Amino acid sequence: MQNNNMSYTRKLTVCAMLVAVAIVINYFRIAVPIGGAPVLNIAFGGPFIKFAGLLFGPIYGGAAGAAVDLAVHFSNPQGAYIWELTLVEFIKGATIAFLFYTGKRIRFSIFNGIYIAVCAIALVWGAANFAALAAFPESGYALLLGSIGRRSDYISIGLIAAGLVGLVPYIILRLATARRSPDFFEQFCRLLPAVGLPCLVLTVVNTFVLRRYGIFTSVPFMAICIPRVIEEFIMVLFNVYLLSILIKVYGYAFKRNVG
Repeated sequence: MQNNNMSYTRKLTVCAMLVAVAIVINYFRIAVPIGGAPVLNIAFGGPFIKFAGLLFGPIYGGAAGAAVDLAVHFSNPQGAYIWELTLVEFIKGATIAFLFYTGKRIRFSIFNGIYIAVCAIALVWGAANFAALAAFPESGYALLLGSIGRRSDYISIGLIAAGLVGLVPYIILRLATARRSPDFFEQFCRLLPAVGLPCLVLTVVNTFVLRRYGIFTSVPFMAICIPRVIEEFIMVLFNVYLLSILIKVYGYAFKRNVG
């Protein structure tokens, strides 16, 4: 449950500290150009932003994300201010906290089963789309996929990627830590979809927003989007791992559970 027994002032103080740490760390972000445009912008302050939401709920998580975005932009502007990006950061922080708190209400054995089933369905569905187009091109389903053109390939690739993104880290972590540290494994599994889903979806949304303002328009959309999604996936794993550690340290230090 949320830390409702903590005063409003203390919550704001803790959030302000986490935001300050995230701002300082994000000053050392790394810009990676592709085709002459800074497509990848790698920053490491994300876990501290998300931790505010995990501690105190969606509103605090969203506010922390928006505050860091505003502070980083206006203290070190790199182009015109785009309000939609701040809104995306608010939605991301709030959604991560909401999904985490919702998932914590579900018993882990049930949560674990749902998680594996959803990832497996996405993987099989994406592969089945390609199989239908290749083996049964005259079937009704294949004709339906063909009617949306190249977008069907993007959807199928996205489904396969979503299944692999969910299952591969899960399998690796289960083999590495499930027996030695079951609590850490459970925390990681609960955080992975809560963090991964909003971050990956909103990375695609961010790409659309930037192109709407004339940024990255000289490079094909998929040439921009795919590297950004891959980079975001790597950062999701980094965020989830560090958040799992932060939650464990917080529990030891303050004798309180997060979520």
